[in-house]
Amino acid sequence: MVVLSASGFSKSTLIDAIANRISKDNLKGVVTLNNDALETSLLKVNSSYVMQDDLLFPMLTVEETLSFAAEFRLPYSLSKSKKKACVQTFIDQFGLRSATSAVIGDEGHRWVSGVTPRNLEIM
Repeated sequence: MVVLSASGFSKSTLIDAIANRISKDNLKGVVTLNNDALETSLLKVNSSYVMQDDLLFPMLTVEETLSFAAEFRLPYSLSKSKKKACVQTFIDQFGLRSATSAVIGDEGHRWVSGVTPRNLEIM
């Protein structure tokens, strides 16, 4: 999904509401997808909320970052080998194979051109 509008038109508020980051006491209405009410549990499984500022560990490599994310985002019941396979699939799907051992770095020292930290935060 992409939300585009001029500055000040509450894009962040809309996304926060959809992502269930605002108390239901402060909201009215129903979020629907293809005319069906969108359940919070379904949204959590099929989406990822990326903050405006990068929240990555600058000393980790791309592969370490994705492995760390997999430990928290993938089901606890999934074996380590299956989680590792998911990480490798993600790396291939996003064309990150050549950057797996690159250190992420910080704002002043970005690690690899053509790939942004957003790619990693999506996982």
